[in-house]
Amino acid sequence: MIRVLLGILLLSGSTAVAQLHTVGFHGGGIYSSLGSNFNNGENQGKLDFIGGLNYQYRFTNAFTLGGNLEFTQYGAQVPVDYYDVFGEYIATANSSWDWNYVSVPIIVGYEMGGKFRIKPKMALVPSILTRSIYNFQPYEGSTLSPIKTSYYTDAKKIDLAGMAGVDLSARFHSGYVFTAIDFRYSLTTVNNDNFFSTATNDSYRHRGLTFSLGVRFNIGNPEPEGPKDIIDNPID
Repeated sequence: MIRVLLGILLLSGSTAVAQLHTVGFHGGGIYSSLGSNFNNGENQGKLDFIGGLNYQYRFTNAFTLGGNLEFTQYGAQVPVDYYDVFGEYIATANSSWDWNYVSVPIIVGYEMGGKFRIKPKMALVPSILTRSIYNFQPYEGSTLSPIKTSYYTDAKKIDLAGMAGVDLSARFHSGYVFTAIDFRYSLTTVNNDNFFSTATNDSYRHRGLTFSLGVRFNIGNPEPEGPKDIIDNPID
């Protein structure tokens, strides 16, 4: 009878629901672009910042549901060639298009492991535009000055992207430190009738590869250890 009861407890311990909440923060870089056709094919990717707050609810031993509140920068560099009055080439300098958003990724993940964990994840990422500018940069040694021109009034205010990636984490006494790598691709375009009209432009979408470091702190019920706890504390 004791063996049967122990077997039931072991099974229940291995399938217990881990009602664990975590909150934390993260920050890192995003390398983004608008695709190879942007600016008639003359463009380069741009390295920017991404960071914010994160929340996760682990509603089974593996599946997680979470949401972030992030500041996200997308952009693209565009080379500008300079010539003198005689048509002789002088230099090339990169100006840039910049979009800043407040993003709220809604994330589903499948977390595996113990002290060290891996979590494949997918998400939808709605974003609200906070700034859209063209950042003109003159070549080195030029008498011209940098100029920032706002296109916020004309630009689309909402973006929706899909995301896929993976988190790698390590547990410490009150939470986790983690590294997140993900790829984001906009389902919506930046084009509208007043800004990169499709009458004269291709459809342009944000896409970006992100790398960030962060911390998540446990709140609420502690995470169960499964069968190990039962074995370490045998029934009398």
